[in-house]
Amino acid sequence: MTDQLPDQPPSVQCAKGRFARLSGALESVAAALLIALLLFQVLVVALRYVFSYGTPWALDLLTYLFFLATIAPAPALLIADGSVRVDVFYARWSDQHRALADRIALLFLLFPAMAWATWVSLPETISSFKVLEASPSVGGLPGYFLLKGAMTAFFASLALTALVLGLKRRPYRREAP
Repeated sequence: MTDQLPDQPPSVQCAKGRFARLSGALESVAAALLIALLLFQVLVVALRYVFSYGTPWALDLLTYLFFLATIAPAPALLIADGSVRVDVFYARWSDQHRALADRIALLFLLFPAMAWATWVSLPETISSFKVLEASPSVGGLPGYFLLKGAMTAFFASLALTALVLGLKRRPYRREAP
């Protein structure tokens, strides 16, 4: 990600640097959210089983934290080729065949799926923002519309990332100068 090819214009190098910083920041945010999730989960369990005190908003908060912590690092994971795959054939293929398989998967599977998910979720997200939708749980947290917005942004960011990576000649390997 940080490798800079000599034939790239400075604007491309600058954009890559910004995107790398943004990806790193999202990974850090996800790590902080997971720590907060763990600590708050311990607190919720202690309050519920030691002091017999439970509230719906506490469960909503755990759900919000988990949701945000799992979607935040997804684009960075995709860029780093950190996803889990079963390499039955892929491991034996040449670099050219791997690059072709990566491009086909990115452009014809992931991109259309995430673009469709963005398109389908957008009207629901817009209507949720218009009414500032709160939690469906009675006594739950407000701000449910933010989760819907985060989900739509997640779909859009994965679609855009898949498109950009898929248009590269070798999505996950450094291009030869």
